[in-house]
Amino acid sequence: MAIAADKTVVGGPFKGSWHKSGQSYVIEWPIIDDIRLSENHASLKGGNQFGEFTAERDSDCAGP
Repeated sequence: MAIAADKTVVGGPFKGSWHKSGQSYVIEWPIIDDIRLSENHASLKGGNQFGEFTAERDSDCAGP
């Protein structure tokens, strides 16, 4: 999944958008049922109708 600054989200053939809602970010697209960002912002955990997943931020990626 690629999350871009222009508020778009792309994962394979699926496209969506994201927006901030209070202290959370909402990703809207046809697949994800639940996704959580770790407190240190280094990983994501989620699940959908295809199963569960985790993703780690690349060490070359700028972050907090």
